[in-house]
Amino acid sequence: RPLPHLTSRPNLLKKLLTTLFNQLLFGPPANPASSANHWVLTRPVLSLMLVDERAFLEYKDDLVASQTTPDLRQRLIDAFANLVSNVHRNLEPSNRDHFTQALSTFRHEVRQFLVC
Repeated sequence: RPLPHLTSRPNLLKKLLTTLFNQLLFGPPANPASSANHWVLTRPVLSLMLVDERAFLEYKDDLVASQTTPDLRQRLIDAFANLVSNVHRNLEPSNRDHFTQALSTFRHEVRQFLVC
């Protein structure tokens, strides 16, 4: 029954994906007590990216455009490329695990230089 709901709210998946990425990139830093929470946030991201690839591309483009220098924009473009490198368009457990690890690496790397 999700289709009627999604049809009536066409931006819902984009909003969810944006919220998850923003929480991962701009939320509180990971610590032993919160690392499990960050892992939980990473799990639905691949599914949302696969369902609404345009939303992911728009988020990426908007975030890249928000960076203040060409160097920062290029670093972010490269980080996004690494994020999706060797990730397949499926939800097989091994692919999900690979993506989750890549997203954790992406988060750690990008938070070091991202301009808010």
